[in-house]
Amino acid sequence: MADPDRWKQGGISPGDPAWGKVDIDVSGGDQTLDPPARAVRCKPSSGTAGVVAFTDMSGDDQTTEIAVGELLPIGALAILSSGTTAGGLEALF
Repeated sequence: MADPDRWKQGGISPGDPAWGKVDIDVSGGDQTLDPPARAVRCKPSSGTAGVVAFTDMSGDDQTTEIAVGELLPIGALAILSSGTTAGGLEALF
């Protein structure tokens, strides 16, 4: 698993631009994000609004709502299948 403190160690801040992305698919279970996501986006053209359940950078499970086209500036170690109802999500890192 990636080091959750990499932002501090590597000089990466939450406000820096994303340097990569991965589609999120929790149909088969939780999706661990390595490296951790700095943001989660609901795709404008193919996403569906709903709830995103995730493990935050402290290891705590959280939920929040996301709208189509919205970018959530959250640090996430994983997106959880249980509780996630939104679709067409991608993690930015």
